[in-house]
Amino acid sequence: MRLAILQPFYLPYAGVFEQVRLADTFVFYDDVQFVQQNWQCRNRVKTANGPVWLTVPTAGGNDQQICDVRIADDRWRRKHWMTIQQSYAKAEHYDWFAARMQPLFERSWDTLVDLNIETFRAMCEMLGVEATFHRSSGWGLPGRASERVLAHCLHLGATHYLTGPAARDYLDEESFARNGIVLEYFAFEHPTYRQLHGEFEPFLSAVDLLANEGPRAGEILAGCGRPDPATQPERAR
Repeated sequence: MRLAILQPFYLPYAGVFEQVRLADTFVFYDDVQFVQQNWQCRNRVKTANGPVWLTVPTAGGNDQQICDVRIADDRWRRKHWMTIQQSYAKAEHYDWFAARMQPLFERSWDTLVDLNIETFRAMCEMLGVEATFHRSSGWGLPGRASERVLAHCLHLGATHYLTGPAARDYLDEESFARNGIVLEYFAFEHPTYRQLHGEFEPFLSAVDLLANEGPRAGEILAGCGRPDPATQPERAR
């Protein structure tokens, strides 16, 4: 079983969904520290004047876990949806996209994690991405950094762990090998697709891909990512 673990991001970029597509099981890593002005509460969409940030206002500071972060007020919902509507109303598949996403912006949300997970799963459905989903806060496994990631792999019986390339800086590759878990780093080549408002801009929220390409978005995204096995030390095999 291949496992992927990521923090719950707000309307994340397309590569996150391709990483989930390659996994069998996906864990929302929601019991780690919240960081303001991070992908946890904001992302970018493309307007006629270029990319702009959509930021969810949050209460409290960085001394809380993601699962405990509350949304400060409701005014952001109308602003975000108006920005999306104005930016993509002329996209060929806007109506298809809006029928699935607009209801989520009409709901009132108390916590950031609930907003992020529900919008994420709706986008997965539109992209045809399937996995078994869990929240790490449901288990409260001990440890820090590499040790804690490994604990999640063992808890779920993973044979492969798929993670981003930045994890090379903190993962103990030997410990994964000792426990019979194949460590893989996710490599992603951003696809190009039809996009409004001038020159193509990569690494936007996947809202951009979905509104522009509609039901074809999943087909365009599929195959843009791959799992590259880590070079495991011989003595740990």
